[in-house]
Amino acid sequence: MQNHFSKGLMAGLTSEDVKPATELTRFCSDYKRGYVLGYAHHCAENSGDGNHAAYQAGLLCKEYGLDGELVAEFFSGGENRLPVRFFMAGYNAD
Repeated sequence: MQNHFSKGLMAGLTSEDVKPATELTRFCSDYKRGYVLGYAHHCAENSGDGNHAAYQAGLLCKEYGLDGELVAEFFSGGENRLPVRFFMAGYNAD
């Protein structure tokens, strides 16, 4: 895995804490998108709560200035629509 998305994904999978947006300004959107998804997966694995992880991903996506609809697609697979709803709730939170 040598592309920006993959590098961000691997960083998110191993991150114990959320990186503030100021630390990610030097990275492209693909890296940030990968980081958000990797971190969400890491959170879901540790907590066992995929909906909470999707909500956190929505918050991070907004904080990092990413397109919410593009990232929400990753949570929309399958018959369970709750993860995408939790993602959008986090993305639209004020």
